[in-house]
Amino acid sequence: MGQTTVLSTGKITASDSLTVELVEPSDMPPTIRMRWPTQPSITEPYRFPRTANAIMGIMAAAIAQLATIRESDI
Repeated sequence: MGQTTVLSTGKITASDSLTVELVEPSDMPPTIRMRWPTQPSITEPYRFPRTANAIMGIMAAAIAQLATIRESDI
C-alpha cells in the first residue's frame, strides 16, 4: 500500500495552493508529487513577485522537510 507524507503546502495566490508530497509506495521507489492548481493561476503583474516567492518558499520548505526525513532514516 505505501505511505504519503505532506512535505509542504501553502497558498500561491488568493485562490490557489501548492502541495508537495513524498509518496512511498510499497512496490516502487519513492517519488515527489507536486499538486498544482487544476486551472491556470492568474495574478496581476505587480503581484507576480509575491506569487513566485510563495512558490519558492513552499518548495524550499519541502526540500528541508525531505532532508529531515532522510536524515532520520540514516
